Amino acid sequence: MSSAVPMAPLAVRRGLLSAYPAHMTDDGAAPSAWDDLAELVASAERRVRLASPFITFPVAERLAEMAAGSSARWSLLTALTPASVANGFLSTAGLSVLLKAGVKIRSAAGLHAKAYLADDRGLLGSANLTRTGLGMVQPANLELLVELGQSEMTLVDAVLKRWWRDADVVGPADLAAVNLAARRLPVASVPPVIETPDLENSGDLVALLAEARRVRLWVKAVYGDDESGGWKDGALIASSKKGQPTFMPGDLALIYLRDHGVCNAVVEITSIARWAPEELPEMEYTVEDAARWPWVNDVRGRMWVQTRLGAAPEHFGVDRRGLQNGHVRIELAEFAAAARVLAAGTTETPRD
Repeated sequence: MSSAVPMAPLAVRRGLLSAYPAHMTDDGAAPSAWDDLAELVASAERRVRLASPFITFPVAERLAEMAAGSSARWSLLTALTPASVANGFLSTAGLSVLLKAGVKIRSAAGLHAKAYLADDRGLLGSANLTRTGLGMVQPANLELLVELGQSEMTLVDAVLKRWWRDADVVGPADLAAVNLAARRLPVASVPPVIETPDLENSGDLVALLAEARRVRLWVKAVYGDDESGGWKDGALIASSKKGQPTFMPGDLALIYLRDHGVCNAVVEITSIARWAPEELPEMEYTVEDAARWPWVNDVRGRMWVQTRLGAAPEHFGVDRRGLQNGHVRIELAEFAAAARVLAAGTTETPRD
């Protein structure tokens, strides 16, 4: 016999159902699911319960800031799976930030519900804790949230408490373990359209993320505009004279444009680093530049978008201060989240 608690047809409660994207209000603003969620948890004085299988870094970071300054006790029920991590739906960096802010986290296998409770109020619906789910970026997902009445609130709270008791505690060691497990997943096509509306290059993204499980991943900082249309075969990246970079053939690197503050390309490293300042293009590097960045790697473009469609490092869990030395290793979850943003905005593929 099923132990599920029966739920009332919540959507029929007049005035409590919200759809997103919302219609414009009289003052020209379009309320988002994030606006309603932020207002809800900010009002909490005793307890905040969040349940969402997916959470991306920008949302986790903002919730962590609110939790750190709150008098309420916060908890998050999620589904910590290698597939979600490997495909950029669940940010382990974001979960780490929440843990540091004092949020208790547990993982429930098979969790699909999205519920957000604060003291005696609650929201239940379809929106994950992601920027597209909460309408923080455009295009946003089409989502519904219902504000619970008191009787429904009691039922949902009871269900979440039971799920929480049966769930696994999540700590730093578990995040490290799931990052490793994500890399060991067999090559499989996980539908990439989830949380990424209108994705046209889904096959390319699936292949890239499968490949990323088997190689080292980086963010490489460069100067310039990179509006040429992609990275041609035979292109170069240059690194500081401070030491030979450890890029290896096959590694994948997100290209971070220092002058614009975004990553807008993925390249594959095709050679080990060599001391070759004379190979740097004179149109792009002065003699002084070449002397500062004499280590050279060959690369080929794998994905490229216009700068305006790029992904800021903080949006996938990378502190740009770590890029002051030119490059930084990243986890699969961070790479997948950034690649998903780029794939959603891809207008061209790198030219041969």
